[in-house]
Amino acid sequence: WRQDLCPRASPSAMAPVQKKAPVKGKGPASKKKQGHKFVIDCTTAETDSILDTSQFEKYLKEKIKVDGKAGNLGDTVAISRDKSKIVVTVSALPRKMWLP
Repeated sequence: WRQDLCPRASPSAMAPVQKKAPVKGKGPASKKKQGHKFVIDCTTAETDSILDTSQFEKYLKEKIKVDGKAGNLGDTVAISRDKSKIVVTVSALPRKMWLP
């Protein structure tokens, strides 16, 4: 440390920095957690006549497992189709959920 280069910023003259404790109930922790959203884009497969999105949506509804049971979507998993995109929305990822 050379005093002649920066005489004002000596280590003894600097004030210590104090950290503020986070306030409970404010900030990102207080926001309601949203679920996960998986988007499957099937535009190229559908335009090439390889895949039918309505049949694929039906397949996903039958094969997704929640708590070890296939087709047991309940309120935790929602599957919707928008033109050539399939959206799988999960409100809370359970421990035993399998996407095919």
